Amino acid sequence: MPDSASISTTSAKPPANWGGRLWMAGMGLFLAAAGAFFMWYLWKNFYVAEEMDHWVETPCEILAVTVDDSQIDQHFETKYEFQVSYRYDFEGESHLGEQVKSKPIVSGVEKKMEKWQRRFRPGKSVTCFVNPDMPEEAVLVRDTKASIYSLWFPGLFVVGGLGVALSGLLAGWRRKV
Repeated sequence: MPDSASISTTSAKPPANWGGRLWMAGMGLFLAAAGAFFMWYLWKNFYVAEEMDHWVETPCEILAVTVDDSQIDQHFETKYEFQVSYRYDFEGESHLGEQVKSKPIVSGVEKKMEKWQRRFRPGKSVTCFVNPDMPEEAVLVRDTKASIYSLWFPGLFVVGGLGVALSGLLAGWRRKV
């Protein structure tokens, strides 16, 4: 039977394969960080859309509509971008807007741009949404809040990654009976 001094020193020794465990912990932390980044990104998109709900509906007139086909994507195919210009009055001041949504409308399919061209024809009166804190900022279409429904998926990577990291760091430290 071993004496009590030899038992306490063996249980305090670090695991034998420390490098592999650090690698596992690092990979877990990387997965957790990637998941946290995408959670932040989805939350930011939701927050922007939520703020747009408080923007003021204002009548505006479409001045010009174009589809820019001068750009090429990474596959050397034409990239189409819908561009619009409109005028609106807010608190007695006239403003020009150029945003349909908070992000540009871009597609590799020209037919998709036709839908936007039909919806916003020059001379047409439509409703735009104006940021009351910055009246020079306006959009024709509010952003969707659907990103909140996908928030759980990168959350799995955060939880799983932290679990892998803890498992890597704590494995081997268990007391052997």
